[in-house]
Amino acid sequence: MSSRTKIYVCQAGSCRRAGSEAVLLEIEELIQGTKKGVCVEASGCLGLCSQAPNAMAVTDTSELMFTEISDLSCTVALVKRVSGSIPRIDSTKMTRLEKARRLRLRMQAREESKWNLALSGVAEDLKCACSDEDRLELIQDQANVLAAAGLGEEALEAIDGILKEYVLKLQNIPMLRLVLDKAKLLARLGKDKELAALRESVDQLQPCGYRESNTKTQVICILEQNQIINTNVHASQRVQNYAKWHLDGITPVSSHSAVYHFRSNDDMRGTPIRKGRGGRTVWSKTWHTTLLAYVGEANNKEGPLPWIERDYTPISTAQDWEQGRCDILIKLYLEPPGCATSWLHRVSANTGKESSATEFWLSRPMKTMHVPSLTTGTQNINRKHESVLLIVAGTGVVAVPQIMHHASMETCFGGRPPVKGPVSVIYSCRRDDALLISEMANWCRDGFIQRCVVAITDPKPSAAVFPYIKDVDVEASFGEKIPNASSIIKGRLSVNILQAELKKLKEPLRVVITGPEGFNGAVRSMLEQIGVGLDAITILSA
Repeated sequence: MSSRTKIYVCQAGSCRRAGSEAVLLEIEELIQGTKKGVCVEASGCLGLCSQAPNAMAVTDTSELMFTEISDLSCTVALVKRVSGSIPRIDSTKMTRLEKARRLRLRMQAREESKWNLALSGVAEDLKCACSDEDRLELIQDQANVLAAAGLGEEALEAIDGILKEYVLKLQNIPMLRLVLDKAKLLARLGKDKELAALRESVDQLQPCGYRESNTKTQVICILEQNQIINTNVHASQRVQNYAKWHLDGITPVSSHSAVYHFRSNDDMRGTPIRKGRGGRTVWSKTWHTTLLAYVGEANNKEGPLPWIERDYTPISTAQDWEQGRCDILIKLYLEPPGCATSWLHRVSANTGKESSATEFWLSRPMKTMHVPSLTTGTQNINRKHESVLLIVAGTGVVAVPQIMHHASMETCFGGRPPVKGPVSVIYSCRRDDALLISEMANWCRDGFIQRCVVAITDPKPSAAVFPYIKDVDVEASFGEKIPNASSIIKGRLSVNILQAELKKLKEPLRVVITGPEGFNGAVRSMLEQIGVGLDAITILSA
């Protein structure tokens, strides 16, 4: 490849959860000592979320995509292909980089409160741990995640299993950390007798020298603090950073999709609105929540817990969330069946019946994009644009109301709406699954959306979840009252359509793409053909 080469490593949600942060570090380290002139940068979504983690090498004349960089050998092959030379890597460096990747995977999952994903692979790593210190650290990590997942007894079992294999010594710091973690669990479970016995076992240890005496004193002090904690026997049954919700109703909006109305009085649900001291500073953002779908351990291919984790973007406001209301637009997949949506459809069929007591766990709100920059990165989060173009498909349309909420005084986070410039929307959908059409037509009439283009394709033969729901009349919804602000196109999105709409917009502009993986990748390629750079594009998976 050309000496002027840039390697973009995706750092968006799906890739980060698949270890892309470690991939970035691996490429940066391996590229040293090879061909000069290769620059490595973090990037937003590259549009191939199901093949995460991925990266793209770009030169003046070409670009090359690398997908499923699932282990260190894939990273080595990437660096060799781009630089033209084999990177120097010995067994020590390889072991260190592989360990760092697994650690980053678990850390990222824990940052996102995805406890099932955080436990994935821990059991396998324990089997091949090469030192006692590594084993103890892995057990501590496993126990902490189990406790966070509301499985306190299982966490205790994991710690006790490893403690029985070793003699407790004051010089063994990793083991003492496990003892302290066990004490916290015992306190949360209300096991006062076991906690007292644990403190006595530490008290009987004989220190050798000042350092061990100081260590013993600190450990006993922490144990005593745990003994006087006001314990809640049921605390361990709560999933950390999640709140309990119930399903209040379902509103089908197409033959394939419905709005699920969740309600909650759980004080642990948090808020999307983050404020500074005194409430004067407000950090605006679009946001999402994670739903735990209890599919059962036998059906879970993503981790050892009985649930899988799925991110959803509510179409209701942040203020609704604070009042215990959350509306989520969800498409139900029956052919082939989606694991999470099949479970949701099955359990929600009993809503309103006495036999149904299903609890739903939704995570505290998490940031998707900064507003007004509409970027996922932390740089220039307050950057404003002359114009914004939202290119959405399928249920990716949920990004539109979230951004529109920041254009209104009534629904923005602070006193002043951060989205003030013109916003245009291009929406690609099937005739039998056109979503939020009336809402977008209203935003056009009210002037919040400058222009809306709807590209409609014919339905595909597939099983309908709600066959009694009639297709939305898109043409009638927009009508003749807003001809300058809307355009209905029959067919797929094309380069010509994009080019025509981009000519109407002022620069600098921000383009947000959100939809299925194939759509995101195709739109990104079309925008590059037109000349829109990656730095002006944000891609979100839907």
